[in-house]
Amino acid sequence: MNVKTNHTSTPTASGGIAVAPRRLPLLGHSLALLRDPIGVLQSIRPLGDLVELRVGTLRVYAVNSPVLLKEMLVTDAVSYEKGRYFQKSRPFLGNGLPNSEGDFHRRQRRLMIPAFHREKLKAYTDVMRLSATTYAEAWTPDGAVDVGTEMYAIGSEAVTRALFGSAPGNEEVRLIRRWLPTYVHELMRRVLSPVDWLDRLPTPGNRRFEESGVRLRTVVDRLIRERLHDGQPREDLLGMLMAARDPDTGEPMSPDQLHDEVMTVMAAGIETASTSLTWLFHEVGSRPEIERRLHAELDEVLGSRPVTFDDLPKLVFTQNLVRETLRLRSPAWILMRQAARPGVLLGGVEIPDGTELLFSPLTLHRDPELYPNPMEFDPDRWLTADPRGWAFLPFGAGPRKCIGDHFALTEMATVVATIASRWRLRPLSPQAPREVPGAVLVPSLLLMSPQPRQAHNQRADQGHGAGIRIPFPARISPDAPRAAAEHLQWPRSFGLLPTDQAAERHALAHYAELAARFHPAATGADLDLGVDQMSWFFCFDDAFDGPAGSHPGPARLFVDAVAHALDHVPAPDAPPLVRAFRDLWLRSSEGMSPTWRGRAAAHWRAYLYGHVQEAANRHHGAAITTAEHLRLRCDTIGVQPTLDLAERIGHYELPAALFGSDAVATLRTLAAEIDSLHNDVYSLAKEEAGSDPHNLLLILRREHGSDHDTTFATVLSMLHARLNRFRTVEDELSAPDSAADLAPLDRTVLDRYIHDALHPVMRAPYDWAPRSSRYT
Repeated sequence: MNVKTNHTSTPTASGGIAVAPRRLPLLGHSLALLRDPIGVLQSIRPLGDLVELRVGTLRVYAVNSPVLLKEMLVTDAVSYEKGRYFQKSRPFLGNGLPNSEGDFHRRQRRLMIPAFHREKLKAYTDVMRLSATTYAEAWTPDGAVDVGTEMYAIGSEAVTRALFGSAPGNEEVRLIRRWLPTYVHELMRRVLSPVDWLDRLPTPGNRRFEESGVRLRTVVDRLIRERLHDGQPREDLLGMLMAARDPDTGEPMSPDQLHDEVMTVMAAGIETASTSLTWLFHEVGSRPEIERRLHAELDEVLGSRPVTFDDLPKLVFTQNLVRETLRLRSPAWILMRQAARPGVLLGGVEIPDGTELLFSPLTLHRDPELYPNPMEFDPDRWLTADPRGWAFLPFGAGPRKCIGDHFALTEMATVVATIASRWRLRPLSPQAPREVPGAVLVPSLLLMSPQPRQAHNQRADQGHGAGIRIPFPARISPDAPRAAAEHLQWPRSFGLLPTDQAAERHALAHYAELAARFHPAATGADLDLGVDQMSWFFCFDDAFDGPAGSHPGPARLFVDAVAHALDHVPAPDAPPLVRAFRDLWLRSSEGMSPTWRGRAAAHWRAYLYGHVQEAANRHHGAAITTAEHLRLRCDTIGVQPTLDLAERIGHYELPAALFGSDAVATLRTLAAEIDSLHNDVYSLAKEEAGSDPHNLLLILRREHGSDHDTTFATVLSMLHARLNRFRTVEDELSAPDSAADLAPLDRTVLDRYIHDALHPVMRAPYDWAPRSSRYT
């Protein structure tokens, strides 16, 4: 091998290997690598195909040549084994696929490959899209989003669900998301530490590393134990690993090996994709022409439908964006190997015993001899470049190439298509994020503002909401994004959303946002309770889109079972809506007085059996009147249970006398009628198509023979008249002579009921409906 040297003053080691300059006694190049590892590795590329560095007293050869990399990784891969990084990670990540060697590595790779086959990727794509949809739909238009945090959350959700299916709850996903970055980042710091004894000091970093490892192992081991105890076959990645059998012995993986492989998949899968996606949205957001081309391709290929696995080959520009991001911002910026035996030759140079071989895909990808204008973000270079060449190694190469490379590529393209179809992300700082090399190349804080690509404004589209005026302020819980991102777990745990497609439809309807607007002062578990009630409401309502909605007999049997759960524990095989309702009722009534429980149960029964009456009306083709419609809808619109829950969530109760007073009862009735009228405006198209008699606009057309504009104007007039009446009664309650009749505590409770329950229950649907897919 001709070892190139471009500077005659560069010192050389034995065999003519160039030595990196500025080596310090004892420490070698450790401090420089800790301070600016990318700068150091980039600066030594011109010195030669092999360049010697020292990490403490450890000799390291940096491999800079694609030709030598091919020799080391592919043609003579058997002569090399994993280096220092993997040795130091083995006590923590175990003997997973990246850490294992020899025959055991080949066995494990054979066992795991089926879990990443093309047909499995098609199934994983739905999980990836759902994760992106759930988080991105929780964003607030024109707000601020920490893109790195959001992409990490999406990646954690996608990989965890692909691994464990529906088994993990929100808490498990949160723990993984919380502790995995700490774990892998501290691991890289240990690799570059010049002396191993520093890892044993009681430093904050070492304590964080130990704690993160314990917490992650606890979560993973519990999920594996539960699966082994269950014994049922599953189609998720863990199920595939458990079902795999050694072709020679017929033996499955041991629980310990399952643990190691799961930990490895999480550590590698979440970090790589989430970091690359963060960089990609930075690059796209700062380049309007690239953003325009991305959106044009998505519109042409997808239109308004969600992306599928079969769409990905058609998204050429999107795929090239992913490739260019992996080139310019390669997450795996540093990898290592060791000679497996004495006397190994690399490019004709003998590798001294104990020498580490280091290579940097990142600096390789930025070599101007390999990529013209390497620091320019240019997706079009991949129209002619060959991504399989030895100058492009984001996932390594050869028999030790990352087994999840296609999983990561599929995830990135799916997430980009899902988010970019819905949002433009605008940078909030003129400064580009800094590169922070840790376990992967992460960006510093990246704040961007999500702006809807389309109006998504049904008021404008449908032409019938523009005249509505709700005189109360728009409010939403500050905890809304968190609750929205996590809101699918409860309904899925009861089987209310049995498929990923059902979960995705549920997410696009923004029911969590509606709950956050109904309960604007609630956070944490209180808000989660409100979100779960909204999920249950709409899942229950959807049940009446089928046969039960038009046949009073089946409707009554179903409603009887739900109502029975107010007082009795359902059977284990009871319908999901029944079991979920029991859980909701127990949590809702916890800590409340018998008086509250009695009236809340009565409101639930009125709501439930109102659906039986609606089914009877549909069955008999009843021509109900305006008055009959409003009386029925005051029950079935769900306002009364929502107001009851507002007391539970707010940790107060209206005294019975005050709750039953004429004024407060009038306010509740007006609020329910206002919601019903508003709902009839927005649901007209859907109910007209189904010939549903329970819409006031259709009733007025039949009663008076009015046209659309006239009936719309009539409903608006009715709605605004009730709003005016509400304000009048509210003012009367607030008048000095009225206030004198209430004790100070009762006055405080009433004010909360009006401002945190009644006002939001009328305003929330107005702000939510244009964002929701419920009426489309």
